[in-house]
Amino acid sequence: ERLMLLKEVAGTTVYDEKKAESLAKMDENKSSIEKIDDILSEIESRLAELQDEKEELTQYQKLDRDRRAVEYTLYDKELRRARETLDDIEHVRSEGCKELSILHEEARMAHDAIRTVEARMKTKTNALRRNRVYLQEMERDKTEAMTHR
Repeated sequence: ERLMLLKEVAGTTVYDEKKAESLAKMDENKSSIEKIDDILSEIESRLAELQDEKEELTQYQKLDRDRRAVEYTLYDKELRRARETLDDIEHVRSEGCKELSILHEEARMAHDAIRTVEARMKTKTNALRRNRVYLQEMERDKTEAMTHR
């Protein structure tokens, strides 16, 4: 008690109270620092996870770009082949059309020639009939002339 009284008179109790308050604040700060350290540890752990995910994403994006490039190359190659095939088919069709046109022209000319030959044949057949009739008339005249003689 005397010591307390002496401290009070000397004014050290204020310092002791402030020391106690400071120690309490230091304990409080220590606990805050521990919480901050825990939070930092969690953040660092999460940051490491995110870094791994970032690396995976970067690798995925690179592989996806490569895949798309390969797909584009395949599609482009397929398109070129299809166009070449289409060009070949178009060329064959064009040649076929030319041949068909020539054949149609030849058929028309043959048809015209047949009509001309048929017309001549009809003319010749009519001439032959006339000549037979004329020959028969002449034979009859000859026979009559022979019988009159």
